Amino acid sequence: MGLMGRMGTMGSMGRKWAMGGSARGIRRGALPLLLIGLMLLGACQRKSTPANAPSGTPDTIAVLKLMPEDAVVAIAIPSVEKAEAQVHALLTRGAPNGVDMDAEISVVTSQMARSANAFEAKSVADIAAIKGLDPERPLAVFFGATKEGEAPPPPPGQLQFERQILSYVGFKSMAPMVAVFPYTKRQEAEKFVADWSGPGATKATDLPEPKTTMHAKEDRSFAYFFTNDTLVAGTSAELVQGVAERMRTPATVRYGTPECPAESPDEIV
Repeated sequence: MGLMGRMGTMGSMGRKWAMGGSARGIRRGALPLLLIGLMLLGACQRKSTPANAPSGTPDTIAVLKLMPEDAVVAIAIPSVEKAEAQVHALLTRGAPNGVDMDAEISVVTSQMARSANAFEAKSVADIAAIKGLDPERPLAVFFGATKEGEAPPPPPGQLQFERQILSYVGFKSMAPMVAVFPYTKRQEAEKFVADWSGPGATKATDLPEPKTTMHAKEDRSFAYFFTNDTLVAGTSAELVQGVAERMRTPATVRYGTPECPAESPDEIV
């Protein structure tokens, strides 16, 4: 079944999710996974741009340069607001006959807002803002490789709600990952990352550059740190630390150069 065939059932799935699962369990990890889904779906859309049209510097260059050495996949969006608008247009354009895609998207967004205790939110961008994140700035997610003989870690939350989001975009399980989130409200962002990490103590480690403190679970299955305007968090302490290292020594990115130009400055990559 194609992507649009799966997405045509979004509304019914949203209503089914609303009927089961604990609210606390569903909340944990739901927003990060929704943002990942948004990024993956948006990456399916490419704008038609003449080959000789100037594209300018991509909005995502700065966050892409934070890709850790051990990461194997990078996904970046110019902002939650822009990505949400692009994905909405993609889904609406490809909706099967007789399907009110606006209504379908509204059902899923409403369920996500309830799960995130962001009841007044009308969009994914609203949910992100309520959680203290900045919906107007670029963000990125980097995935690592699962080590040979090692089972991939389960998605945060481990519930049907999150597994369904992942299945829509082709994931059977979640590889180790780290996300780079811009934030505007530190207190709300701290609540967001605490809810994502779930129960269990973390150990604090001071980082020399950026001058901050990384908090990691004893088994290294979750870690995070804050800078003045960015939250870095993920299911691999090694990848989180890898982003910190890239803040000192940015990665070389070929994308956006004359050899590999962007089709548009605000495209999802």
